[in-house]
Amino acid sequence: MGPNGTGKSTLSETIMGNPRYHITEGDILLNDESIINMPVDERARKGLFLAMQYPAEVPGVTNAEFLRAAINARRPKNNLISIMDFLKELDKNLDLLDMKDIFMTFSSKLNYFGSYGSGQHAKMANQIMIAGTMTGMTEMLVYAKAAGLNLKQICQTLQSGAAENFSLGTYGPRILKGDYTPGFFAKHFLKDLRIALEEAEKMNLDLPATREAKRLYEILVDDQKLGDDGTQALIKLW
Repeated sequence: MGPNGTGKSTLSETIMGNPRYHITEGDILLNDESIINMPVDERARKGLFLAMQYPAEVPGVTNAEFLRAAINARRPKNNLISIMDFLKELDKNLDLLDMKDIFMTFSSKLNYFGSYGSGQHAKMANQIMIAGTMTGMTEMLVYAKAAGLNLKQICQTLQSGAAENFSLGTYGPRILKGDYTPGFFAKHFLKDLRIALEEAEKMNLDLPATREAKRLYEILVDDQKLGDDGTQALIKLW
């Protein structure tokens, strides 16, 4: 993690063996073995993998098929994982990581927003929207509790009407259970809000609701040191 220009991508690509970069001194060790002169495919078989920020789509290739191909690329040709065994392992690990719903919908639709940087702006637009739903959900729960309403009932009622949104449907029930495990880390969300506001300033835009969301998450992350909690931990400020 770090701001733009600090060398995150350069370091990652150097470790992976991108020929554009030349190591002038030092070494790269993986499990006490030097990989500095190892071809990229051998590094991949050792378990290294570089995920691109804007990966190319291969029409017809699903995430599951891609993962199975990656696993089999590291296995002996006489011991490839079968489709059924792979699906069992995939299902087990998706449950373990609580990623089944996300995995099944990820990349179900591809949208092209334009040239370099447009995808990042689209992501910031998403985070600006999420900031509103997270603060709105939090204040709704605070208000409903103070008014003596049944919180489970109010969440179910709102989620079936015009107030329906992903944050309420996903994180509302977790908050009621006292579950603050991260679907998305609060510290990473704060980083995105800071980037969004920096970009907005460059465009001479004032986003007061997003500024307030950033201020609240700064209290949660910087002051209360709860950055490793999920974004739903914002409720802890109350």
